[in-house]
Amino acid sequence: RNRNGYTPPEPKTVKKSIPNVEDTPPDKSKSTVLKLAGDLIRPVEIYGNDISDPRNKRFLRPYTDDVGIYTIGIGHKIGDGSAAAKNKWVKKYGRSISPQFAEKLFDKRLNFHLDRVQNIFGDTFNELSDKQAAVLLDISYRGDLLPSMNWVNLLKRAANEYLDHKEYKKRKKRGRDGVVKRMDRNANILAGSN
Repeated sequence: RNRNGYTPPEPKTVKKSIPNVEDTPPDKSKSTVLKLAGDLIRPVEIYGNDISDPRNKRFLRPYTDDVGIYTIGIGHKIGDGSAAAKNKWVKKYGRSISPQFAEKLFDKRLNFHLDRVQNIFGDTFNELSDKQAAVLLDISYRGDLLPSMNWVNLLKRAANEYLDHKEYKKRKKRGRDGVVKRMDRNANILAGSN
């Protein structure tokens, strides 16, 4: 009671409902999805899965990928991929990096793409299999996942939309190179074939 004689009403208690555990999809295991995505990405970016393999020495120095983008390590695009970005990189980090640094760059980019994919797909992400989630990370890593593609609503038809891509069609006409194989594999997993 305050001095004017007013007594505030009793606060209403709101009964909080606890969601049924069976109705809530489990959160993805971040480490499982990252490992699966790493296993998908490494062999298409380097020889095998180990950046320390002597055959991968050339990837420890800035190089241009097959479309002229400056890259280093396990498919890590240097800045915007331009010669200027490469020169800035060399000034900061030198002309080569260690396999351990390449792995750190890769892990950082994978985590970035996991966050990006989770942000784009929201709760739908948790409804995907770990393999499907890993493929979405690979698609994002390669630069083929744009929110404007409306994939959240079209996930079941995503394999067809994903392959309806100018670069894919152009490469497919020329033969089955690494990018075509990678995109075919991803489409099959998205469609639930693998």
